Amino acid sequence: MRKILLLFLFSLSSINYAQNPGDIAQHFGSLPGFNNAFNSTATQPDGKIVMGGFFTAFKGVTENYIIRLNADGSKDTAFNTGTGFNDYVYSVVLQPDGKVLVGGYFTTYKGVTENRIVRLNADGSKDATFNTGTGFNDYVYSIAVQPDGKILVGGSFTTYKGVAENRIIRLNPDGSKDATFNTGTGFNNYVYSIALQSDGKILMGGFFTSYKGVTGNNKIIRLNADGSKDNTFITGTGFSSDIKTIITQPDGKIVVGGSFTSYKGVTENYIIRLNADGSKDTTFATGTGPNNNVFSIALQLDGKVLLGGVFTAYNGVTENRIIRLNANGSKDVTFDTGTGSTGNIYSITLQSDGKIIVGGVFTTYKGVAENSIIRLNTDGSKDHTYDVGKGFTLAVYATAIQPDGKILVGGRFTSYKGVTENRIIRLNADGSKDISFNTGTGVNGFGFSNYVSTIVLQSDGKILIAGNFTGYNGVTENYIIRLNPNGSRDNTFITGSGFNNVVNAIALQSDGKILLGGYFTTYNGATETRIIRLNPDGSKDNTFTTGTGFNSGANSIVVQSDGKILVGGEFTAYQGITENRIIRLNPDGSKDNTFTTGTGFNSGVRSIALQSDGRIVTGGDFTTYQSVTENRIIRLNPDGSKDATFTSGSGFNESVYCVVLHSGGKILLGGAFNTYKGVTENYIIRLNPDGNKDTVFDTGTGFNGFGGFGNYISSIALNPDGKIFVAGNFTTYKDSGESAYLIALHSETSLATENFTNSNGVSLYPNPVKDILNIDLVDNTRISSVKIYDLQGKLLLEKASNDIDVSSLSVGVYLIKIKSEKGEFTKKFIKE
Repeated sequence: MRKILLLFLFSLSSINYAQNPGDIAQHFGSLPGFNNAFNSTATQPDGKIVMGGFFTAFKGVTENYIIRLNADGSKDTAFNTGTGFNDYVYSVVLQPDGKVLVGGYFTTYKGVTENRIVRLNADGSKDATFNTGTGFNDYVYSIAVQPDGKILVGGSFTTYKGVAENRIIRLNPDGSKDATFNTGTGFNNYVYSIALQSDGKILMGGFFTSYKGVTGNNKIIRLNADGSKDNTFITGTGFSSDIKTIITQPDGKIVVGGSFTSYKGVTENYIIRLNADGSKDTTFATGTGPNNNVFSIALQLDGKVLLGGVFTAYNGVTENRIIRLNANGSKDVTFDTGTGSTGNIYSITLQSDGKIIVGGVFTTYKGVAENSIIRLNTDGSKDHTYDVGKGFTLAVYATAIQPDGKILVGGRFTSYKGVTENRIIRLNADGSKDISFNTGTGVNGFGFSNYVSTIVLQSDGKILIAGNFTGYNGVTENYIIRLNPNGSRDNTFITGSGFNNVVNAIALQSDGKILLGGYFTTYNGATETRIIRLNPDGSKDNTFTTGTGFNSGANSIVVQSDGKILVGGEFTAYQGITENRIIRLNPDGSKDNTFTTGTGFNSGVRSIALQSDGRIVTGGDFTTYQSVTENRIIRLNPDGSKDATFTSGSGFNESVYCVVLHSGGKILLGGAFNTYKGVTENYIIRLNPDGNKDTVFDTGTGFNGFGGFGNYISSIALNPDGKIFVAGNFTTYKDSGESAYLIALHSETSLATENFTNSNGVSLYPNPVKDILNIDLVDNTRISSVKIYDLQGKLLLEKASNDIDVSSLSVGVYLIKIKSEKGEFTKKFIKE
């Protein structure tokens, strides 16, 4: 029997389309864009774009400093960069043969030493025919490929292959030094930009003041093809500060941008156009120019000039970090950037169709979240066909599932699917925005720190939201508000001046009263120290007497069926008496002395879940309970003593933020941990009732991501259909980046509660089923056998039929294995 069972289980595991508990049930979109700037691009003839920069992730998935995108903005998986570079990329240049030159500050590529320069094949592999030896000893900032295949390299380096080469060198196509390019002692400071002229002369800009030991070459110079200075290019005293970028026009004129504020001793703020001889082109009138650095210039075919940088004004008028100029230097008013970018722009790339790819460290464009990349139409509007990620932009902290399947979502995010959504949204069951829930300008507060931390749905459909905010839809609402089902403020819930600090926890009583806990010390102007009970209309319930309350924050509140109230948090005292991080209160607010916790916990309690038998699962930051080691998880008996039947061993290595009871007495846990009992478990796990890991719930590599506040799971919500909604600060699950900050996972129930049609046209319905389970084959394929097993692998029924009578089975979950002429498939179903 054991051999048969093992073969059966193996056959299940070999079905490539089968899903299991813990698999992804629903995506909500990847994190948009990059996690840091890209500053150099190379556009291929097929429209694909190689990007290099400071980033280490794209759409929430690791991409170390280089990536190639398809024309639609998706990652080109044919360009395999492996572990990528170990440090910044500053220059990416495409050769005519499709190979890609990359320069920067890196010292490895795919884990192999490559000092600051490498050439890649079209598939991302290293081009071994380009031999750079020990490479450069410092930054490579700029690379330019000549028509003859020779390669100019500029930067801050002073050696190449161990030989002195001061900030400039020309290489042969094989990586050897081109000895015909004589730079002598080179430059005395950085070379940032190289531009090739059609006559073979070479423009260089940077921070240098001398070349070959001769001073008077201030930040710009033009060299002849042999490396000698071109004395026909007369720059006089040059620029007052460094040049970041140089672009040559077809007519030989030269557009220069950087940090300078003068040229030849005359004021020229950050941008200028020069004639071919180095004189200022007076037909390009910029007025007072930008008010800060220009990092990127792109020249359109019609002669218009795009500028990107740090500036927030041009010629005295607000222009946030991007502008398009007419050929005469005036602003092009047909290019509407609105409020522009919130962060620096380092790269502007023109595509053959006129669309514009913009990169930098910005987080919004025209007030909508855009993480370091956007493609613009020719009029400055966002090109919505360019898909660089369309999920939430920041962490999700709270979810609530409505009876109709709609999903309330709250957190720190400011947009969803490219549309502004400030910290609160309601989604339809398919993940689209529910437009009937109108939040207006949403939740505001103290800048980046504001968020919605908890959402509670009332039985009448009204919605309580709380957190760290001071307004909703432009009206003052301090830390709490109740919304109508359509998203409008419920004016029957009157909170006055509200709370003076964060609300972390909400618990509804059966009588409609509302318990609230957090870090507040006042409510509506009166002292209320970190806990309060409100009447349904928002007034204080004076029958709940808390005295001096807690001395620190309350994080979790659970109401028992007998009306008693469990509270967990950071506090060490209640009403002036020691109570370490957990307490049970009577319905009137007095301490329940039948709940004895002794010395309690040594650190915070984050979440409490009450089992039907009265036992209490508690998670948090703590490492001891009653002075005995208990790492972040414990189950207590109803009297407060430890439940010794729950064995957590060495427990978790970091905090548990949420505890949710699942079917069959199992326990879902989320938090900041990445091990349980010494074994890797990234931020989520399901435990059996005895505290051991439930291996049926397979989370694989778990959650990971990129965020300034670390990675964690903050909320787990159970959908009536069995799906598990998980929210937090993550961008990948099982190495998939298609759900940032919110995802739905399968449970046994969700897998078994769907009518099923497989790719071979086999339909299974209804599911759940009471009597007859139907199997339809749309092309009349013959069924050769049907077998039904319990979850332990025991064969219960067997026949060859399109309708199976399952009325004799007990209520529960079963496996059905169907064999036809087109193969086999296995599926779960529920017997009602």
